[in-house]
Amino acid sequence: MVEDKKKIVMIVIAVVCLALAGALAIKNFGGGGTSTSAQESQVMLCVNPDCGHIFEMTAEERRQIMRDRGRRITRGGPPAFTCPKCGEESAYAATKCSKCGTVYIQDYTSGDFPDRCPECGYSAIEERRQQKAQ
Repeated sequence: MVEDKKKIVMIVIAVVCLALAGALAIKNFGGGGTSTSAQESQVMLCVNPDCGHIFEMTAEERRQIMRDRGRRITRGGPPAFTCPKCGEESAYAATKCSKCGTVYIQDYTSGDFPDRCPECGYSAIEERRQQKAQ
């Protein structure tokens, strides 16, 4: 009798844990509807030397383009998108410096913080690490 009650309690605990995990997954990763993160804009920069156009694209637009092309991020690096100004497949996700407004592509090969602005030298990652260290 005591063993039966233990089993029932364990089953109830397992069901509650699964329900909580499901609720957290839906909250954090979206539940089928359009989440606000899908509407957030990503600044894009055309690296064509004759263009240099800066524009924005939503996460949903980027996903749709990737689905239409049947492409994933490749081992060769991030995917290029078509620039609406020059028509070349030379636009990449970029970063806008929160200090000076310069738009640039992060450099993961420099050995420095990848988000360091080439214009003013600001790095949000560096700032956060310094604040944590204090």
